[in-house]
Amino acid sequence: EIIYALIKNKSDFAHSQIQHTYKELNQANSYIKKKKKKTVKERLAETLIMLYETFNVDAEGYITINLTREDLSSIVGTATESVIRILSELKSEGLLELKGKKIKILDLKKMRLISDSIF
Repeated sequence: EIIYALIKNKSDFAHSQIQHTYKELNQANSYIKKKKKKTVKERLAETLIMLYETFNVDAEGYITINLTREDLSSIVGTATESVIRILSELKSEGLLELKGKKIKILDLKKMRLISDSIF
């Protein structure tokens, strides 16, 4: 109710709120377009880096959040089988260590290259 009154009576406030909302929507749209152009491997690498940076790692170096392969596939936007296959690829390339649901990034620099489509 207070916000409605501010918008109705204060055009400067309303204008700044519209600009702020437009900016956020534009950023979200850019993010979605960028994400859509990436391969599944790039999106998975980006997701793992985001989890690493958000949740940090335990004493053994594993990301502190344990997600199922189904959870990861939902975040990445692909089939569970694709996530399982790409995790195995990244492991065989020496970039990850897998222990059940636990994931350890062994080479963050190369993972960043993959997520940025440079690798």
